[in-house]
Amino acid sequence: MEGAESEQSRIRRGRRRFLLLNVGVALFGTLAGAGLVALGIELDLDVPAWGEAPGWATVLGLVLVGAGALVLFGGALYLVRTGRYRRNARSPLWGENRSRRRELVRQARGLLPVRDEDLPLVRRVAAQMDGQWAGWIPLSGVVLAQVGQAFVQWGPGWLALALLLAVAIGLPAALTARHERQARAFLRAHPEPQVSTGEPAG
Repeated sequence: MEGAESEQSRIRRGRRRFLLLNVGVALFGTLAGAGLVALGIELDLDVPAWGEAPGWATVLGLVLVGAGALVLFGGALYLVRTGRYRRNARSPLWGENRSRRRELVRQARGLLPVRDEDLPLVRRVAAQMDGQWAGWIPLSGVVLAQVGQAFVQWGPGWLALALLLAVAIGLPAALTARHERQARAFLRAHPEPQVSTGEPAG
């Protein structure tokens, strides 16, 4: 009982550190962006633009912004309703240190040999990796909304920001898809052992 409580405590601490790190990065990005905007206003800088956006671009941009918002909130709701968020929150990976997490993930991808005593945990990690694509659904909504914003604002700066965001999210998403395929291959090669019912055949 004490061992289980200790494991849950490590998982909670690891998840808390991860969340604090993400909140810190988000706050830093927000403050940095707000600072740049304030600097531009203070110095009266003109943002480059191609002129006034045509009507079709404004309508398309607003549609994309609305669709992005729907994908963002719908994706987040999907993660919660399907239990994927809960499964990630209870992952045993949160109870391990960074080097150990990296080792387990590489084992689940089939890049490192797996010791017999680690096999149940690595199998659980691989099962969690299979389906991580869903975590990118809300972020794809952010990209969609940013592309829409580029049409509404009709300027090269907004287009560059949308492209940068698409690359920053698209590349990790592509890597996630690759890791999922490797995790599924690991699960096929290391299936769960069959539980014997103890009933005689025939």
